[in-house]
Amino acid sequence: MINPNDVEILVFDLDGTILQSEKANFEAIKKALFELGWNVTITEEDLSKHLGETSERAYKGILPPDKIPMWEELRKKVREQYVPTISNYGKAFPGVIETLKILKKRSYKLALYTNSSVQYFNVAVSFLGIKKYFDHTECIQENSLTKIELVRKIIDKFPNLGVAVIGDRIHDIEAAKENNALSIGILYGYGKDEPQKQILQ
Repeated sequence: MINPNDVEILVFDLDGTILQSEKANFEAIKKALFELGWNVTITEEDLSKHLGETSERAYKGILPPDKIPMWEELRKKVREQYVPTISNYGKAFPGVIETLKILKKRSYKLALYTNSSVQYFNVAVSFLGIKKYFDHTECIQENSLTKIELVRKIIDKFPNLGVAVIGDRIHDIEAAKENNALSIGILYGYGKDEPQKQILQ
């Protein structure tokens, strides 16, 4: 296990860690379902269970069985809503931007990774204005990598530096464990106490 005092690079998850995106995603899906003419009702609670997962798992998780084969059709329609919904409903969690500024001033290397699509990632990062704080940013769609593989790529990019992975879901804790990195679980995010349970296993 890496010593916290040796950490020099911090790898941040996006949704549920930096970006409050639940309302934005919910509004995008609601509008997309209406435009598709699908008689499907999804609550914000239904959606929150799947935020932070890959888009395929998330869409299949919220759709009724008869619509699951058409999940890609919904995803395509939802992506058309990213700019207006993130602009209208997205926001950073309290204190996060200030924390990034402080960490950067203290000479930490910062990386940002996520399960999202390139389009979503770019819109969210641009909206938040956080690109300047990060030494590396990447989402899984760019190179078809898993979160575990993305963390490994970041470690290879910055060799011989102690790494900590910061996120709110089990996938972030697993990504840290599989790469012998320190795990920092965010309990205010969409995973709720999921990181704590995984770390204690």
